[in-house]
Amino acid sequence: MLKQVKRIKQNKLQAAGVLYFVLLTAFISALLLGNALINPAFAASSHPLFLLDCKILFLSDSVKTVFYFNQQPHITPVESNNRLEFILDFPRCDFLLKTYKESVKDELINGVLIFKTERATRILIRQLQMTQTRIMQGYDKARKNFYVSVLFYRPYERYSKYEARLSEINEYKKRGVPIVLIDAGHGGKDPGAKSVYGDIEKNLNLKFARRITNNINSTGLCRAYLSRAGDQFLSLGRRVFLANQYGADAFISIHFNANKSKKVRGFEIYYLSSGTASDKASEILANIENSAEFIDENIAGEQDYQVQSILLDLKEKENIKESAILSTIIIDQVSKIEAYPSSPPKQANFAVLRNLNMPSILIEAGYLSNHDDISFLRSGFNFEEICARIAIGIINYLSPGKSADCSIVKNIAAKPPAAEKIPLKAAKPAAKNIKKIEYIVKKGDTLSKIAKKFNINLKKLMDINNKTTAGGVIFPGEVLVISGER
Repeated sequence: MLKQVKRIKQNKLQAAGVLYFVLLTAFISALLLGNALINPAFAASSHPLFLLDCKILFLSDSVKTVFYFNQQPHITPVESNNRLEFILDFPRCDFLLKTYKESVKDELINGVLIFKTERATRILIRQLQMTQTRIMQGYDKARKNFYVSVLFYRPYERYSKYEARLSEINEYKKRGVPIVLIDAGHGGKDPGAKSVYGDIEKNLNLKFARRITNNINSTGLCRAYLSRAGDQFLSLGRRVFLANQYGADAFISIHFNANKSKKVRGFEIYYLSSGTASDKASEILANIENSAEFIDENIAGEQDYQVQSILLDLKEKENIKESAILSTIIIDQVSKIEAYPSSPPKQANFAVLRNLNMPSILIEAGYLSNHDDISFLRSGFNFEEICARIAIGIINYLSPGKSADCSIVKNIAAKPPAAEKIPLKAAKPAAKNIKKIEYIVKKGDTLSKIAKKFNINLKKLMDINNKTTAGGVIFPGEVLVISGER
């Protein structure tokens, strides 16, 4: 009987224990639910958030600091009174060490400090100079960790010049002037393809990009900027970053193609594909152009931290539609050049066209592997006409009410007129034959040095060679006209 009573008491205690556990679990669940409703960041996971590791990568055009987490963190940039202090907070994040400090030997940053504040884990990166900075986030499949990366881009111009450009762009936007970024593909250590005559693609890309930019700006209807004004290497991600920072209304990347078959030729335009490429050739071309992404070891697929995936997907679909329209308008212009073949727009998954907030296209202006294409494009007249028609297509897309044609582009090469007789009243004494003088730019040269060397006015030298403030940079190997007919 006594044993039976003890067993009954024991069962009651067990039942009470189970009930207590159930009630406690319910209370904790309710508490977690309440926190989730109050703080959506907390709702992502009931597991504690930890900063697990940090590493620093020294890349060709940037220093990249990477921070790894067990789950996706919330990112809060913090303004500092010291412009050279870059600070990020990760709320509700734990860090097992009290303080972590790492010294860095680089021209951009000299140290990374991680420590706990009352409500967050804080990262402080000390910069040695102001430069373009980008915050990215993603997931590392190999490590199975979420990460946040901060890129400090290596400068190719004074930061004050970059800030002034951003201010200038804002002024144009206030006046309703559309902005376009003209991207000269490749550059620096990435030369691109080589023509049958020895022309280097990166130089041709820059030459065409400069002329297109000058043509657009000469009309005053739109404002064009170059992604690079000289022979610099820019990662594909940095080109995307610049376009988004400028708030561009269109992004145009200039390239030249090449093919094993020397018979393939003509002008082509590509825009982003959300799925498969238009054809196998387009897929192969995208893979070749995307190979530049691995030169600086950047991880493909990263996103800017401010962008939500669902919004990016919706924006991308809209941009693809608009990019198709932009491509068609430019092709319609270029197809008017009877001696130069062009094909309908195609789609492919080009890395430089991803994650952009605007319509974007990649132009393959011709085939460097084809003698006819290169011979055609080497003609000054043909070069001027194709650049003008690209510019007109861009203007007609961005300012559809203006209905621009060749007549509005300064220095447009209309068909050379037949020799005409000059009326006697307007006749001038025959000019003596002026010998054309050219100069090949060497490393360390500047326009002012060259002007002084040849005793020519600097402004005249810039005018002769179509150098403006937007594209007035020279690079080694470039041929400048000093005097004579251009």
